Amino acid sequence: MKIVMLEDASLGEDLDFSGFAKYGELVIYGRTTREQCPERIREADVILANKLMLDQGTLGQAENLKLICVTATGVNNVDLAVSYTHLRAHETLRHL
Repeated sequence: MKIVMLEDASLGEDLDFSGFAKYGELVIYGRTTREQCPERIREADVILANKLMLDQGTLGQAENLKLICVTATGVNNVDLAVSYTHLRAHETLRHL
């Protein structure tokens, strides 16, 4: 399983995401632009994002996506309809 943290730097310096590594390959990026996002999440099973807009432009090439985790309050940065079409485990969004 590939887990990708897209915006580590936006959360402060006191958070440690290394615990996710026991579930699979963990890749942490300090910052991710809209342009960088599609390539970074193309093979990801799980993505963690904070403020990055997750829409067709950023999720369109996701091949294995099973879970989107938002580290902020609310999900206004996630296009839920687009996310649903790209998630491989559609049950995830039923609970939002």
